[in-house]
Amino acid sequence: MQIENPMITGVGLPSDPQQAIVVYNCDYCNGEIYEGDSYVVYEGLTFCGSDHLGEHLVKQNLAEELTAQIENLQ
Repeated sequence: MQIENPMITGVGLPSDPQQAIVVYNCDYCNGEIYEGDSYVVYEGLTFCGSDHLGEHLVKQNLAEELTAQIENLQ
């Protein structure tokens, strides 16, 4: 299987990037979300991806980020 970089092939990019339409801005990073992009909405907030939603939840103490480790059972 061969995967091509869309910056090289242009697949998935607007035909004219200068005419891409910004529809939303991410409430976490303020990054632009363009027409055709996927995004996440949580409690009325818009995120450019699930990573930023997760970071928002941790920052607001609505979720906890943990490190997986084997507990010492002795």
